[in-house]
Amino acid sequence: MRIYSLLLCMATVAPMYGQTTAPDAKEWLYGHSKTTVTNYAAGGDVITKVKTSDLLNTRDNNGHITNDEKLDNEYAVYEDDERELISSLKTTHRYDAKSRVVDEAQYSMPDNTLMYHHSTIYRTMSADVVLDMATYYDETTNQIIRRDTEKRAYDENKRITLYSKQSTLYTDGNPSGVGDNYEYNVEYGYDGNISSLTHVSYSTDKSGAEKKETDTYTNMVWGGSSKGEPEQGTEDWFRWITNVSYDLSSYSGLKSYVLEHESTGEDATMSYCTVDVTKGEYDKYVFTSRSGDGKCNVIESVQTDKWGGFHSINSVYTGVKDDAQPTDANLEKKYVIEDNYTDRDNHEMRVDMWLKAGADAPAEIVLSLAYAESVERDAENDYVTKTVSKIYSFDDGEKMLESNTETVYDDYKQYPITTAISSATAGKDMSAPTRVYTLDGVYVGKSLDGLSKGMYIVKDGVKSRKVVK
Repeated sequence: MRIYSLLLCMATVAPMYGQTTAPDAKEWLYGHSKTTVTNYAAGGDVITKVKTSDLLNTRDNNGHITNDEKLDNEYAVYEDDERELISSLKTTHRYDAKSRVVDEAQYSMPDNTLMYHHSTIYRTMSADVVLDMATYYDETTNQIIRRDTEKRAYDENKRITLYSKQSTLYTDGNPSGVGDNYEYNVEYGYDGNISSLTHVSYSTDKSGAEKKETDTYTNMVWGGSSKGEPEQGTEDWFRWITNVSYDLSSYSGLKSYVLEHESTGEDATMSYCTVDVTKGEYDKYVFTSRSGDGKCNVIESVQTDKWGGFHSINSVYTGVKDDAQPTDANLEKKYVIEDNYTDRDNHEMRVDMWLKAGADAPAEIVLSLAYAESVERDAENDYVTKTVSKIYSFDDGEKMLESNTETVYDDYKQYPITTAISSATAGKDMSAPTRVYTLDGVYVGKSLDGLSKGMYIVKDGVKSRKVVK
């Protein structure tokens, strides 16, 4: 289920390398971290599995990571607390001078058998083209079983215009078929915003026949409120808007668009989507999508605190005629998500899924999950020393621990602050708006007002500098 997968992904997100409020123009970066994931059964009382990940970074004098190595060990735990090692993997990365991964490899331990290899080629021309090739191996035969090739193309403004992936399957070391392939094509208007986006995916059905699905976004109207997206046109931003968990509707600068979906051998369906943002102490965001078959999807989300907490309701309706307002009689299912912060470092998210058992039955909760995270910091320098993430399920209203993830960060050192981004001391470009980001690139507003103490990247047009608040 997508929501459960989303919670699992959230539990593995690492914090920034480090922060500092010291005025000496340096930042703290960690060299080592160790993560322990513990899975539970029987209401959180019985340990069933433990996974440890030990990550060691090698940095140069400027703080850039040049190499890293991670060892993952997974253990099965039995009733007498005896642990059996069931898998051991080593993953290595090598970086170029711009801190970009150029080589990634994964090995099965302890015999060091190559299972996966991924290399990246960066080629600069009039427009940049980046090729990624990832090769997967059978650990018993060491033969290729799949090779994925990704391509990203950019225009003269360094904005992504093409993102594609081609997957080739191998049998006995020879190409034997295709896996899931997809392609995104992006066009930009004179105002710099996307004017159209097309997503095409290729796959095979159970009979082996090729299946093609196309999503085309057009009639885009921009001007909504920003909710913290990465800088538009960058690679991080592109990955963000094309993530299946978000889709374009989460880009709150987009006020409306038309989405046309077409599948091979099926009639095309079209959705009309609008986004409304109500300004206040905290913004309220409403996304509405309607399609010709009577389906209507409404997402209402409002921020609830200054640290990013929110309350969101995603309602899915059927049988809604034309522009009629959906009612509970049309409700098919809904998700209720509530994320509450007690401070910047402690919050808990709960997800409830409601579903109707029949046409005349009321919607009832069929799934409840919760995710909680807490952060510990160095008292003097404010960098993160430990994170704890917990995932819970519910049984008749009783919250039960399913997994606990703890990551400890150490071997911190200070490095010149210019390592992450070059500073600019020249005057501000008055023709471009000011944008403020955290050190890990998250957009947090147009000024430092209202932000907590720490270090931020302030961007004026094409010029950037770091500021301690």
